[in-house]
Amino acid sequence: MTVSCASSAALSRLITKIDNRLRVTATTIHRVLHDAYVREAALIEAEEFPPLRRTVDGVMASRNQFFAYRREAVVCTVIELEPFSRFSPGRFCRQSNYRWTAASL
Repeated sequence: MTVSCASSAALSRLITKIDNRLRVTATTIHRVLHDAYVREAALIEAEEFPPLRRTVDGVMASRNQFFAYRREAVVCTVIELEPFSRFSPGRFCRQSNYRWTAASL
């Protein structure tokens, strides 16, 4: 699928980088991710699901990059980019130096 320049520009206005170091933003990130992880844990019937242990303080302390997609000013999707370490096996499988996670309400 090819994305035209016009739609790419429109999409870049919808998806914006957000500052996870701000408590109000970290709380929003946590809410979206937590809700998605609850559903994921149920789908895979996990009794123990480590992502559910993440806290707002953990989000604030993260060195990852976060982006948000908003619908009518409400954050409904969070995208998290985690830089790969030099020795991460995933680095050899992808063109990007980031691993990404997206969660939607």
